[in-house]
Amino acid sequence: GLAASPHADSIYHADLFLINGRGWMIGGTGRSSAASLASGRDPATDVARDTVAVIREGDSLFGRYDPGAVPVDPVKCDKRHRQHRLHAIAYCLNEAETAQAYAGRPVAIARVDNKMLAWMLSCQIYPAELAPLYFEPMRVSRLVNRTLRVARFLQLTDGAVGTQFLVVPWMPTVADKAALYAGYV
Repeated sequence: GLAASPHADSIYHADLFLINGRGWMIGGTGRSSAASLASGRDPATDVARDTVAVIREGDSLFGRYDPGAVPVDPVKCDKRHRQHRLHAIAYCLNEAETAQAYAGRPVAIARVDNKMLAWMLSCQIYPAELAPLYFEPMRVSRLVNRTLRVARFLQLTDGAVGTQFLVVPWMPTVADKAALYAGYV
């Protein structure tokens, strides 16, 4: 059976891939195909699609697949529900955003602060489709509230060690974007 997620207030619309053995939580435009290619299209590295919980343990961040309800029995958890260390939390810009942000400059993955990412990730819909089945309507209204989602992201990520906050530019092809991910150290 399933139970309400203890991390329902930290779920964001993003994917989670292991690229070069490192956990990448990626939100925004055109993220899935390029991340899949960068991770060698290995199903074992395709951890979560569309709904990722950010979990803080000590000063480290972890991510896992979380649709708002999780298996009660940890033994029955499939690989998607297992936590993975987050080395990067990234947001993919669309073509217009990239043109504006990189006007006249070469496009590359750029480091940003967690505040910028908090707003970018929180402008996406709240993706946990099972949450309304496990939480009262008043709680759900708080879970989808953008201001509260921004504040929660900042609470989770302030002072975190070992996680980079990144913006990924739009690229003309999936292969071009995959090369950015794979080549980023």
